[in-house]
Amino acid sequence: VDGSSEQSGITILAENAAVVKNEIVVNESVGGIAAGGSVVASKAKGKAALEASGKNAFAAKSVALEALTGGTGNTYTTEAINHSVGVGLFAVHVDKVKTFNEMQAATTVGAIKIIDKIGDVELEPATLKIGATNAASSKAYIHSVNVGLDIASGNNLAESYAKGKASTTVDAGTSGISAKSFDIYASNSDDILTKADGSSSGLVDVSPYAARVKNDVASTTEVNLSGQFTSTNEFKAQVLRKDVENFNFAQVKN
Repeated sequence: VDGSSEQSGITILAENAAVVKNEIVVNESVGGIAAGGSVVASKAKGKAALEASGKNAFAAKSVALEALTGGTGNTYTTEAINHSVGVGLFAVHVDKVKTFNEMQAATTVGAIKIIDKIGDVELEPATLKIGATNAASSKAYIHSVNVGLDIASGNNLAESYAKGKASTTVDAGTSGISAKSFDIYASNSDDILTKADGSSSGLVDVSPYAARVKNDVASTTEVNLSGQFTSTNEFKAQVLRKDVENFNFAQVKN
């Protein structure tokens, strides 16, 4: 962003709405020895970045400068689904689903100017909102059935990894930024659904488990402020973090 604007309200948004889905509908193996495995992986790695330099000037009742990453509506950012069947004298399967979310949202703002006077006309200072939101969501689902007369091993692994980042940096400098109010934030949320269903049937069962889920979250959320800020009303700076985790596994062995 580089320039000046005059409106009743100004919103500038950088958005990266990544959607990655991979699915194996049916992965079958039938025979005297049914052995194998499959891996379904979905990975989202991208960035939404908004930069507003100190050359920018705004005359408006409200100004919003924001970056947003994540899926759209009810769509997952990453989704991996695996269905498999193994039948035989010996049925051995190791099946996995994995989701990776490494999205980044970053907003960087310099010493922008909020215009409060044009000629002899005085303007009410704007409310200023500056932020970055990384709202990633993932679904890792696996369902497989392995049946053998002698040995049956059904290892169903559902794994999700989140390593996103939301970063907001405002450098008001020595000249400073003046506004009616400030709402500066960085928001990071991971909505994760990880589910593994597994069953195995045999005279001898060599698998220690039929279903397992794993989740690893190492996301970063930060707000960096420097320089001088002048508010005639309210100044608010927030770092927001929210995780919604739903883990489920079901295993049946006969």
